[in-house]
Amino acid sequence: MKRLQLPSAMLGLTVLLTACPGPINEPPRPPAPTTHSLTVKLGGVPSAPVTITNTTTKTQVFSGTLEGGKTFGDLKAGDVFEVTGAAVNGYTAPATQTVTLDANKTVTLAYAAAPVTPPAPTLHTLTVKLEGTGSAPVTVTNETTKIQVFSGFVEGSKTLENLKAGDVFRVEAGSVDGFTVPTAQTVTLDASKTVTLSFAALPGTTLDPSRVRGTLDGWTFGTGDLKAYFSFGRTVVAASTPTITLSGNVDAGLPTPGQLSPFLEDCTFTGQRSAPDFGSEMARGATYSRQGDFLGFVTEQTTDGRDVVRVYSDTAATFKGTAICPGSQRLDLDLRVVQGWNAFSIAEVSSGEYRYDLRFRNLEAGARTTLTLDRARESVSVFFRDTSDLTLRAGKSATREVVFAQTGGLSGQVTLETNVPGVTVTPSTVTLPTLGTQGAGGRGLQALSAAVQPQALGAALTFSADENAASYSGPLTVIVKKGATEVGRGTLSSFRLTAPSVMANVPYGTSLSLARGETRGVTFSVFSQEFFSGTTTVTLSGLPAGVTASTETVTLAESGSAQVTVQVSASADAPLATVNARVTGPKVRNTQGAPDTVPVTVTPARTPLDLNGFQRAVPTPGGLWVITPEQYSGGASSFTLLRMQGGAVAQREVLTGRPTLLPAPNGDALLVTEVNSAGTLTYTLTRLRPDGTRTARTFGVQDGQNFARGAVDAQGNLWFLKDTSSATSSAALARVNFEAGTVTVVDATRPYRGYESLSASPDGQTVVVLPSSNTTLYRVDVGSAAVSTVTLDRTVSYFEAAATDNGGTVYLPQYDGVLRVSSSGTTALLPLTGSFSLLGLDRAAPGTLWLSRASEVIRLDTASGSTQVIPLSGSTSNPNSFLAGGTPDASGGVWAVTGESAYDQATGNMVTRYFASLLK
Repeated sequence: MKRLQLPSAMLGLTVLLTACPGPINEPPRPPAPTTHSLTVKLGGVPSAPVTITNTTTKTQVFSGTLEGGKTFGDLKAGDVFEVTGAAVNGYTAPATQTVTLDANKTVTLAYAAAPVTPPAPTLHTLTVKLEGTGSAPVTVTNETTKIQVFSGFVEGSKTLENLKAGDVFRVEAGSVDGFTVPTAQTVTLDASKTVTLSFAALPGTTLDPSRVRGTLDGWTFGTGDLKAYFSFGRTVVAASTPTITLSGNVDAGLPTPGQLSPFLEDCTFTGQRSAPDFGSEMARGATYSRQGDFLGFVTEQTTDGRDVVRVYSDTAATFKGTAICPGSQRLDLDLRVVQGWNAFSIAEVSSGEYRYDLRFRNLEAGARTTLTLDRARESVSVFFRDTSDLTLRAGKSATREVVFAQTGGLSGQVTLETNVPGVTVTPSTVTLPTLGTQGAGGRGLQALSAAVQPQALGAALTFSADENAASYSGPLTVIVKKGATEVGRGTLSSFRLTAPSVMANVPYGTSLSLARGETRGVTFSVFSQEFFSGTTTVTLSGLPAGVTASTETVTLAESGSAQVTVQVSASADAPLATVNARVTGPKVRNTQGAPDTVPVTVTPARTPLDLNGFQRAVPTPGGLWVITPEQYSGGASSFTLLRMQGGAVAQREVLTGRPTLLPAPNGDALLVTEVNSAGTLTYTLTRLRPDGTRTARTFGVQDGQNFARGAVDAQGNLWFLKDTSSATSSAALARVNFEAGTVTVVDATRPYRGYESLSASPDGQTVVVLPSSNTTLYRVDVGSAAVSTVTLDRTVSYFEAAATDNGGTVYLPQYDGVLRVSSSGTTALLPLTGSFSLLGLDRAAPGTLWLSRASEVIRLDTASGSTQVIPLSGSTSNPNSFLAGGTPDASGGVWAVTGESAYDQATGNMVTRYFASLLK
């Protein structure tokens, strides 16, 4: 069945009827209006151009001239309309209005009459102002009409009136003495204007050859006076109007000199001149306080940096040429000299031919100069009236007359002291009076650098030496200070202070090697000097931290001497160090240069060993196994084996055979003994346990003659080279199974020699054979008994000893260091100087290799090559102290066995004592 298609109006009605099935009782509402009207009225004007725009639909409803007003009907309700009134001549246009037409609306466009601008004036004023000066000549010209409207002096400012608007005016300033002329300015008079003319003061003051004029730079002394210092005549003469103001202003006339000297006296002139010479004087400005203290000279320069000199002449003359004068002086002259005072520029040529090479020239008219105070240094010199030798005893006093010579502005209280420790001066303060001044200088041109002589003050000074002052011989200097600043000094060249004292004399070569925890004595002599007699104390000072020295009392007669022994103690943790300790005491004075120092070396703690000699040691936990050298008695020889625990002998036995000790990785030791019985050689291997128990195995000569050069592995088995042919010295690599007592040949394929040595790693898993070849090593893996050949990448000096680490790297001592050889044969040299021996690798830190050199042990870091030297005595060249041997400890570190020989007065023999130190 087809679906019935209903018109949309019927669908709406159907929906309405369905929703409201009952009758409708409300009366019908009238429909809402759909249009409104918009009335536009004009205010203030009868007509105006108007635009009406429907902004909702973006359409223009009206655009044209509106007369009075108009109503626009049938406009859609709810739309928004914009009403704009355009400009009307003579009126201000109203603002645009916007209305929403939700009802009939009226918009009024109100026009207001525009304000009337009065006509521009036709005349303005021009004001000219001055800055930097109070008065200046000014010219104002109308550039438009070419007419000068003003020319004259302006005092502060001036206003010119009734000037035509719009014209262009040029304002120019004239010159004012001492000021720069400002740049002319041009202005257009479109309004009343002000032009400022800024005058900047020129540096310096216009030069007057007969006067010193200007402001003294650096003047800080209040009101003072200026005088003329005449260099040739060596006099100081007051200037006319000499006052120097608080701010340093001066305008002083130079006085006429009373005595003149020839300007070119003793000079040879070459060139042109109008007169042979002229009588002359040179003047320098000298400044003084109102109290008469000389404060310094005046230095005068032109503003472009030329030095100025004032020269008086008794006649007019011209000079153009060169003058060679005494004192290695050359003068380059181009002068026009007038009678009276002249001002010349003077410059140093610096040709190098003459000590003084000077150029003199006239200064140009109108030159400007500046003045600077070259302040005299405040100082005082001390002179001894009696300059003979002065000898003073400690605790005594002596008096000498001195003269204080003052210069500069120095006055008031100063303090006095001496350069000699323990010597004071009385009075310790002196009040210097204000200064008068006397002239000084050379003659003629040679006096250009003359100075003012100081004024002198006399005084009596008493010098006192402290009771504990040290002896002294040399100059005695009086030092003068004002506050903390030295302002002068004076010296008596020969002074001697005698102080009764004690001199120490340490015998040449004396040194002290002091182990941690030990106390030892050092002996030296003391002598009376400067007639000392009585009791005093001596000790050693400057000791390392943790080291102390006893204080010993000594009694001396005049000119007497005594021996003193000071006991020196080192704490258990004193740093290992060497210092030069010095003999000191209240009366100890080393005035004769006698040796008074003792090298003190702190060494590791050591344990005495009860030995009569030392041959070899291997470690055992907590101690050492030691073999002593061969002893002869009754035609027979013997050796002694000892087990040392805590420095004491825990086990001792006499060995009749020739023994060798080999260390084992597990803490045991293997004793190899060669016994010769009626010409038959046998070899015994004895395993020594840490507790002293042992197990022995005996072998014949064919097996055992090379046991001593073998190495013990982790299982306690001995690896060695067994001779296979005495004719060719051939050998095979063999192993002793200690438990079974059997010998097994492991490798006979390589060219071994019986005299070659073996080395085992700390863990006993690797054994290295050191052949006589200098390019090849043989590496043995203990677990598999596999032998590999290691070919080195270089030729080495020798194979005499080696240390092998757990990774198979071998360390070979060479002449210039330790050669590190990897398992592949790659080598690297770890540099080391001196003659050294190999002790072995550290059992706890296999990266540390221990070596010995003279009486010191060296810890070598095998990775970086860095070293630490541990001294075992105070001097590596001391023949009475030596490193007997050493071996790595089973728990880490290394045992160092040292010997110390000393004369035994009881027996008359040299006796050697042995010590063991465990170094970490």
